[in-house]
Amino acid sequence: MMKFPRLKWGSAKNIDGNNIAIGPAVYPIIPPNGPWSGSNHLGQQVIFAPDANNRQSILKMDEWGPPEMWTVSLGFTAHQYANDFNAGCEVIAEITFGSGGATQYLECSWVNGTQLSLPMNTISIGARYQQAGLTPFVAGFIAPSDLVLSVQIARGSAKNYAVLADTAMVHGLAGAIEVYTVDRVNIPAFASSVRPSVGLALLSLVNFGSVLNHAEFWSVPYPIAGGLSTGLVQIDQVNNKIPILPGSRAAYFSYATSALPADTDLPITVLWHLLGS
Repeated sequence: MMKFPRLKWGSAKNIDGNNIAIGPAVYPIIPPNGPWSGSNHLGQQVIFAPDANNRQSILKMDEWGPPEMWTVSLGFTAHQYANDFNAGCEVIAEITFGSGGATQYLECSWVNGTQLSLPMNTISIGARYQQAGLTPFVAGFIAPSDLVLSVQIARGSAKNYAVLADTAMVHGLAGAIEVYTVDRVNIPAFASSVRPSVGLALLSLVNFGSVLNHAEFWSVPYPIAGGLSTGLVQIDQVNNKIPILPGSRAAYFSYATSALPADTDLPITVLWHLLGS
């Protein structure tokens, strides 16, 4: 015969020192099915079919209960990439979330394993398609036909992992011993750190041991003139992750090089880490 533990009653004192009765613990029983079952408001998987503006709405959840922490998870599949010469595309997630009378907006690269924990009770998620490293979208560039995007959201928080990839051009004059970004690179919303990465064309030219390698943060975004430097942080190794200084809206990146044989314009990848990831 199965035995169950006896429920114990007792008493405790409240903050005023008075006795209060304590009854047995009560646990809610959550049914396996409910309004969340099969709901496209909580999970969606679609073949990506961008409109004329290279965008597509993927998921929309209207107000669902009181505000709480929710976690968003992104994923995709695209087997055609293996045989697609024009596989250098990227999908950007456009996320608008909010609660009460306020909404916020962020963008991140649509990467498998992306997770964002956000305070909200309403959210909409769209996708923007573009050729990697090029803005705006190149006319005639076609997405893989089997590109499928997926989104799942659920109550609760998880460790954030979200990035936004960007491309910047560095410039150096013939004979110069430094290359630098021509324009300020704007810092995206919710970015907490940045990881600049040079490509193969620049890798052989950069002196990674030089104290001249640095990121300089700026108080105003491009192309607004003026502003103040909010500080410099040395880039002391390849692909170093740099914390963004308070009050910063944009950044320059500069690398020491050997004497350049000719005027140089080369791209670097700037990987912004969001929400402390």
